Amino acid sequence: MKGNRILINAAALMLVAAVFAGCMPGAKKGPGIVQAEEQIFNVRTASVERGRIADYIKLGGDVTTETNVDVLPEVQYGKIIQINVIIGQFVRKGDTLVVVDPSRPGTTYAPNPIKAPISGYVTILYAQLGAVVGAQSPVVRIGVLDNPRDIYVKTYVPEKYVSVVKVGLPAEVDFSYAEKPYTA
Repeated sequence: MKGNRILINAAALMLVAAVFAGCMPGAKKGPGIVQAEEQIFNVRTASVERGRIADYIKLGGDVTTETNVDVLPEVQYGKIIQINVIIGQFVRKGDTLVVVDPSRPGTTYAPNPIKAPISGYVTILYAQLGAVVGAQSPVVRIGVLDNPRDIYVKTYVPEKYVSVVKVGLPAEVDFSYAEKPYTA
C-alpha cells in the first residue's frame, strides 16, 4: 500500500511537471503539450517638459453688491401674473417690478403692483409667472451700484478646499450672458 501511494504521488508529480514545462516560454510543441502565448504590451512614450501643474475648483455663486434690498409683496397671498424686469436691468424707485393677483377662489381683487423701493440693478429675480407668493416671499433683489468695483460674486467654498484657497489666487468668472470668462 505504501509503495502504491509513492508510485501514484510520483506519477502525479511528473504530470504536473510536464504541464508546467509545456507552458514555459520557449517550450517545444508536441502532441499533448500546450504552449503559452507570448503577451505583447503597447507602450507610448512622450518627451518630458518642465512646466507648471495647475488645479482648479469649480464653484457656483451669486452676483451681489454692497447694498442689496429684497423686495417683498404687500399682499398676504397672491399669484404672480406679470414680470416686468430681467436680471441686470436698471430700475428706478417706483418702477413696477412684478404684478400680483391677490384674488382667491370666490373673491375678486385688483392686481397689486410691486414697486421698486430704491433705484438700482436687478441682481436676483426670484419671481416666476404663476408662482404663489406671500408677504414673506421675496420676488426681486435690487443691488445699488454706484461703482462697477462694487460688484461681487459670493460663493461658498467646501470645507475640504479651505486649506488651498488663498487671497490673491487667480480666478475665472463665467456668466451665462458673457462670451468669455472674466479674470478675477
